[in-house]
This record gives sequence, C-alpha cells and structure tokens, in this order.
Amino acid sequence: MPEQTCIDSMIIDSTPRYLNALFPMVTSCPFGSSNTDSELCTRNTTTMERMTAPHVTSTNIPLTYLNKHCASCHGETTYHQWDLDISCYLLSDYNFLSTYQLVIDEAMEKECIIKYQIDTIPVRNCSQNYKILYNKCNMTGMWDIFDPDIQYACESTYNLNYKVFKNMFCYMCNPIGRINTADVRTCNSTGSWKPFDQGLQDACQYYKNQDNSSSILNVFCYLCNRDNTYYNSFVDATASITDIRKGDITFYYLQNISDFSLPFYKQF
Repeated sequence: MPEQTCIDSMIIDSTPRYLNALFPMVTSCPFGSSNTDSELCTRNTTTMERMTAPHVTSTNIPLTYLNKHCASCHGETTYHQWDLDISCYLLSDYNFLSTYQLVIDEAMEKECIIKYQIDTIPVRNCSQNYKILYNKCNMTGMWDIFDPDIQYACESTYNLNYKVFKNMFCYMCNPIGRINTADVRTCNSTGSWKPFDQGLQDACQYYKNQDNSSSILNVFCYLCNRDNTYYNSFVDATASITDIRKGDITFYYLQNISDFSLPFYKQF
C-alpha cells in the first residue's frame, strides 16, 4: 500500500472563517515510474491548475489519489473522479464566466468556497479518524504466537484504521487477552517458590481469575510462583512503606516504588 498524506480538498475559501476538508491521499509515485506521471503527480500547482486536476478514488481498493497521474503511476486505471463544487455566501452567477481566472476572481469577491468533493462512494475523512494508539505488534504484551507476515502488514504503510488500531493487522497482533497460553493454575509452576505457604496454596486453588488479560489464574497463584527469599521483601520492585501516625494511631500508609526488578519479571 502506498503512503498517504492528509490533503485539503479546498481550493479557495474567501469566507470570513476558513474551513478545511482533509482526506488521506496518495501524493507520490513509486520508484521507476515514468518521468511524465511522476512530474505531473508531485509538482506544485497554482490555484488555476488545481481546478483542472481533480482527485480520483479507486473503485477497487479504498485509496484516493491526488490526481489521475498519481493513480496512473500506481497502475490504477478504474476510478471515480471528484467533482468541483462552488458555493457562495453572496449571490453569484458563474454561467457567463469564460475562464478559470474569472471564476477565481468572482469567488474571491463573493465570499465563495471552491473545493473538490465526491458523492458516488464513501471516502474517509482525516478529521474523522480515531486516535491511533496501536501501530506496532504486541504493544499489549499478549501476542502469544509470532507471525512475521502479520507484523509486516501491521507496521507497513497500510493505514486503513480500525478503532484505535492503525489497521486490522495491528488489531490481530495486539490481543487484550492471551489466546494460546494456559493459565498458571497451581503453585510452584515456575519451580522457584519458597518458602512454602499453605494459605497461599489453598487460595490459589480456591479463587477464580478476576483478570482475563493475565495468564496467571489469580493473585495468589502469582504469589506462590515466586522466590520470596530475596533480601528485600518486595521481589518485583524496590519499594518502601511508611506508616503515617498520630500518637498510637496509624492513619494511612505511604508506599513509594522507586524502580521495578526486570530480572524478576523475566522469570515469567
């Protein structure tokens, strides 16, 4: 998929408040394209030239091109051409204007908007896109089986957004729960648990999983699958707890976590 850029389809806006209409479009040609198409696709154009070079949208895939030359150099031959739309706040008649320059002059004087639009097929609007939170694989940390094809597709220039994901492939490789990894349902599955605690073992077996995003059945199974003989009572982080007291009464505890223990997390 070629890279896309948000382009304003507005050519002229002489109204008191400036508007824009941004759409994702292909604005360049791939390496090796003909010099003619590449030049006509990418060159800077005047206002008058823009009025004669409408955007085009493919009938085969959800892609819009800046103009027909950008479509041609990508091998796109079947497309819908966008229409030139003129709307004015002040009364205006364009029927007797014989040149594009006269049209431009009239639009500037009569507070008009000249833009390209398409009504025949739906086209995505840049301003309607969701905020993209996931644009790489395994950002949730829950992708169990690596697939290089899915990763390549997710991190490519394919930008057909799905909810908060860059594309459907980023959605596939960012599950919110583990699919293929069995839950840790017993104590000492890691072989590192010490010292033994009967209460933890009973709680691990008794309580259900409260967090579907975790591969560990519950917090008690988590606690009885770690080595608790470290010099610090917090084996997964460097932390301290201070009790805030008034006289003999403790009002609350202040907990401070300064850093996490990466070696501990690598056990899982």
